[in-house]
Amino acid sequence: ADLIQKLDIPVRQVLIEARIVEASDTFGKSLGVKLGGGVINRNNSLGTWPSVTGGGTTSTSTSTGGTSTSSSTTTSPTVSFGSPTSSNFINLPAGDAGGTGNSAGSFAFSLFNSSFSRMLNLEISALEADGKGKLVSSPRVITADQTKALIEQGEEIPYQQATSSGATSISFRKAVLKLEVTPQITPEGNIILTLDVSKDARGVNTTAGPAINTKHVQTEVLVENGGTVVIGGIFELTETNDESRIPVLGEVPYVGALFRKRERVANKTEMLVFLYHSEDDYRPQRRALTRGRSSHRVAVALVGLPGAGKSAVGRRLGARLGLPFIDTDHVIEHRIGCSIRDYFEREGETVFRDLEQTVIADLAANAHGVLATGGGAVLRETNRSQLRDHFHVIYLRSSPEDLFRRLRHDVKRPLLQVADPLGRLRELHDARDPLYRETAHDVVDTGRPSIAMLVNIIVMQLELAGIVAPGAHPEEPTA
Repeated sequence: ADLIQKLDIPVRQVLIEARIVEASDTFGKSLGVKLGGGVINRNNSLGTWPSVTGGGTTSTSTSTGGTSTSSSTTTSPTVSFGSPTSSNFINLPAGDAGGTGNSAGSFAFSLFNSSFSRMLNLEISALEADGKGKLVSSPRVITADQTKALIEQGEEIPYQQATSSGATSISFRKAVLKLEVTPQITPEGNIILTLDVSKDARGVNTTAGPAINTKHVQTEVLVENGGTVVIGGIFELTETNDESRIPVLGEVPYVGALFRKRERVANKTEMLVFLYHSEDDYRPQRRALTRGRSSHRVAVALVGLPGAGKSAVGRRLGARLGLPFIDTDHVIEHRIGCSIRDYFEREGETVFRDLEQTVIADLAANAHGVLATGGGAVLRETNRSQLRDHFHVIYLRSSPEDLFRRLRHDVKRPLLQVADPLGRLRELHDARDPLYRETAHDVVDTGRPSIAMLVNIIVMQLELAGIVAPGAHPEEPTA
């Protein structure tokens, strides 16, 4: 029986979810002008075409008693000039601002005399278009350790193909959303993922058949259990500035604006591929945490080393989720009436940690909002339990080298006022990293992503954990 128990080990399973986020931001602006009018005098005009009627020579012949008489009459033509009200000698109206298909708005005015023989028309047209879009695709699959899994959805597009005999046959090409992954669980509990993620779509039609627009990433990555990583991304920025003008006149300062047309278009597109995974025994803990918390009392806590970005990310995350933001350092300074550095130097670290523990306990008793903790908040077991039991804890992980680049000029952090700040950061990382991981429900690396991207990653984690509703909080632009 003991041998059977040792050999009959359930196969460990892994849940993998990829999220492909395509965001677009378009902006277009066009400004144009029409200038017209005219002057009409008796014999000439400016700004309108003359119309000539009548005129010419008329001949007549008469015969009397065998005698013929001829005569001719010449009359002058009549010249008239059309109205100058609709004539334009400069016609550079605004365009559709980057292909929106919308008509530009216009403002026009005219100056004229009482007889309408002198007239000046000016029409200014302008259009500004601004658009944002987001497309999220999220394939998800669960598989056993070291077993390849594949999930795809899409369409097979038919096209004609020539055969060796010269005839044609119908073939099909896939345009699908696909996630292909092979996980390998390491002894430390991390997971090595061999990934192939693609998102294809039907493109333009050609003589050989429809084209396929392809977005594809293939990689191998090591991810911590329950972690999220950005495995790839593409950013495109297209900017155009067009100007049409009348030579010489369009270059005159100020007045030249009446003789030119300008159009500016800026289009940004970005694609990010997020990957989330968790081992099967991690999910029940996450679901149990979610069930025990009211949907109206969302509480998120950020932990990490000094300089990891807890305050900056927390403030943006709170605004994104519509939640209050609380910084434990600010609460402590409000209670003691001085800076933490001065209090730390005067009272010592033990007294400061006692006060920090009291503040965290008070905040945990009414947990709500986004909480940014101090770097040493996890040193005490009581704080770790309070945070994990009452908040969804995110560990913002940074390497000591990244932290040193951010903090090398910071003089407000007591623990870093030493001869070798980088060495001190390495010591703090080695001592505290296991405690952060013990406290956190999710780990997010902060090495390269911007604050906006970090907020997007955390929101995705919270959606996957059921802490917030999916899609209820629009994604932040990362560009």
